[in-house]
Amino acid sequence: MGRKLLISLLASAAFAAAAFAMPPELSSAIDAWLDDDYSQMQVIERHARAGDAAALGVQGQACYYGQGCTRDRTRGLNLMRQAAEAGDVPSMLQLGRIYENGAAGLPADTALAAKWYQRAAEAGDTLTAPAAVSRLQPETAPAAVEPPRLKATAPAPPIQAPAAAPPSPASPSPPMPSAQPILLSDGAAFPVYLTTGLGRRGDVAATCYAELDPVIDPKIDELEALIALSKTQSPVQQVRTASQVEVLNAEVRSLIEVRKMAGETLKGLIGQNGLTEQDISAAMNQHISARHLRPETGPGAELCRQRYIVLDAELMISEM
Repeated sequence: MGRKLLISLLASAAFAAAAFAMPPELSSAIDAWLDDDYSQMQVIERHARAGDAAALGVQGQACYYGQGCTRDRTRGLNLMRQAAEAGDVPSMLQLGRIYENGAAGLPADTALAAKWYQRAAEAGDTLTAPAAVSRLQPETAPAAVEPPRLKATAPAPPIQAPAAAPPSPASPSPPMPSAQPILLSDGAAFPVYLTTGLGRRGDVAATCYAELDPVIDPKIDELEALIALSKTQSPVQQVRTASQVEVLNAEVRSLIEVRKMAGETLKGLIGQNGLTEQDISAAMNQHISARHLRPETGPGAELCRQRYIVLDAELMISEM
């Protein structure tokens, strides 16, 4: 489910609240879209034309990312803005994320990102938005809306040792220090941002999702720019550019696949050891904040791309 899993996890409360008010056919169509089933996009588009805020928001994301709609970032942003102005909290959150990270032709704008996150917090989001406002404007963030945090655990043992059972995620705790790196079977260290109630496998997934999600869009933009450039080049230049496109395309596909696997791992934690979507959202927020506050303590996108799949398999085996 890739990016949309992150969107649905971090905005799950907003989606759930909106689902009670939206027509059943629209709710079903949005659920399908979140599962990468675009067969009901016409339903979403019809409700968007009628002015439904949730439908406008989903159609905006679909167009912005090219998932069920021809990719058009300008149109996607406009639709998401319409939805956000109409009160759609997931769109407010997504606009905050887009402006926080920036994109091709759209430089990062911390003030604008904080504005949309703040709007989402005022509209009732208690997880993603308050954490983002605290991250972007710590001096103005209201303490009253600080999101719940998972209980910290002691540093986990190396991968060869039996996995410790994760503690209950219900109790709040102060910001957590850097976690002890997890060791792969070949002895290589894999840093993670935090140790939380998600367990080692969940923390590795959350760390890599936090690392990969902001870098994939710029890579796609770079790939599209190379493809566009090749159309203006001479045949000799096109050969060289085609080679660059092939290499970058393979890298982008790899990054997307790793992000998707990390997202599926996080989704699979729901219901394990009493974990809820809200618990996973809170932990995911902590990893995202840690990446912004101390990026040097994480593994980096390239290490996640190269080693995440192997590490996830080793951790899964060790937990059996």
